[in-house]
Amino acid sequence: MKDYASRGYLSVGEVAIYLGISVKDVHRLARCDALKSYKSTSGQYRFALAEVKKINGAEHRKKPVRMEAETVLNIRGTAQKLYLGDARRMTALGDESAHLAITSPPYFNAKMYSQNDAEDLGNIHDLEEWFSQIGQVWSDVFRVLQGGIKFFLNIIK
Repeated sequence: MKDYASRGYLSVGEVAIYLGISVKDVHRLARCDALKSYKSTSGQYRFALAEVKKINGAEHRKKPVRMEAETVLNIRGTAQKLYLGDARRMTALGDESAHLAITSPPYFNAKMYSQNDAEDLGNIHDLEEWFSQIGQVWSDVFRVLQGGIKFFLNIIK
């Protein structure tokens, strides 16, 4: 499979990550013809990587919203804890402490998830290494889930 970094196009979300701007800002750039796009046969907009590289993302970047490492949401009388971190090493969670796991893992070599983060699972381009690293995620998910609890894995063909 060809390395996605050598692709000639990016999706809206990939452009946003590449430039470090919001998807809304990517749409705004496309509407004012500052960034040329075309519609794929699937109906999604695509952007030529060569054109994206011409854009200075810093000029269009807003201050990012940062989530704390642990965030508690109080919803209908219950406390929902959200953790931001690497799923390969969920050190904030004890064994059998989670009631639910939902994930949409990075697909191997399918899209750009981050521009420079070599540690990002989406930036691993060796299939065996990717399987090894994603295996660490599944191992830690199994460790933190209570017995008999649900695990939802989103995989799109």
